[in-house]
Amino acid sequence: MLASEASAGVSEISAHSKTFTPGATIPVFVDPSAANSIMVKGQFMDLATGVSSTDSGFTPSIGRRIMGTNSAIEIKVGVALSNPDGDEATIKIHFVSGEERVKVKAFKTKITKLSLHPFRSDNKYNVGETVTLVVDGEGVDHVDTGGPAAAMLAVAAGGIYSVSGPVSTGSSSTRAAFEIKLLKAGNITVTPQWFRDSRPGSPVGEAMVRGNPSPIRITAVAPDFSNRKPVK
Repeated sequence: MLASEASAGVSEISAHSKTFTPGATIPVFVDPSAANSIMVKGQFMDLATGVSSTDSGFTPSIGRRIMGTNSAIEIKVGVALSNPDGDEATIKIHFVSGEERVKVKAFKTKITKLSLHPFRSDNKYNVGETVTLVVDGEGVDHVDTGGPAAAMLAVAAGGIYSVSGPVSTGSSSTRAAFEIKLLKAGNITVTPQWFRDSRPGSPVGEAMVRGNPSPIRITAVAPDFSNRKPVK
């Protein structure tokens, strides 16, 4: 029985800076160092007595409580590393009489290392050259660079590069490759913000990609023709 008398139902859910309708499945990232914050709005929601999960791998707790006619509570959800990618659970919000429910789904996408091929110790490449960016991690077979964050970073770099891929479409979940075309001289920095989890069930893909690999700074230089002999 839902807590119709105690809460009047869930009116809105927000997480990862996105709004979800009641009944939607909320994506949560798997990262023991940080909990997922889910705000659940509804009349009398602040009267919740506690939260629990149908799966012990998801550990919910109540954070902030917002009072008023459109009250809300913050549910913090941690996900164990042992949970499989795509694991789902139901978070129960308990009241004196009855409960409300929020469905969650775990996304286990993590980048652990970024590297370039061909390798050069100074990371200097010529304008016009195409460099292969290798991404190592977990669940990277679901990663691409088609998200708004990657597009904004490319624009902010001033059109120095374009990126495409993944160019390796095998079944490996631990390594993916992308191609960076250097269009003009300048510097760019490759960070995890280039990437998103592209699965349909991940409407906030940038938030789902975890990990803190060392960024890579690439210097694109114009070819030096000063020593070229003139053609007779």
